Amino acid sequence: FAMRLNTIVTGIRSLGDTIEEITVVKKFLRAVPIRFMQIVASIEQFGDLKNMTVEEVVGRLKTHEERLRGYGDPKVEQTLLLTHIEWLSRSKRTVERDSSNASRGRGGSGSRGRGRGRGRGRGRGRGDGHDV
Repeated sequence: FAMRLNTIVTGIRSLGDTIEEITVVKKFLRAVPIRFMQIVASIEQFGDLKNMTVEEVVGRLKTHEERLRGYGDPKVEQTLLLTHIEWLSRSKRTVERDSSNASRGRGGSGSRGRGRGRGRGRGRGRGDGHDV
């Protein structure tokens, strides 16, 4: 795409017509595919379009495209999946270990929790006169 645009601009300039670089840069940024809209907005906001060349814009777009390709790398996704599986395995082991230790100590499901057990609650032996 950039090569085609560059060929057109070179052809127009060779015929003697003068086209300013900023005009070509703006037209180029307007014509890029939708997948580049985010980087185009960034270039327009933070780049100095008056001093920017078409080659600079193309370089930035190519860099962005290469970066996007890196995110879709299947090797990386498999590595992340393995990491995720390992993480699930570890969390499963932690849950199993915690459930086996639950009967010991304070607050575990096997121990008497708050408000339960001997001497607490309603009924006989409370000493409030209801067992007479």
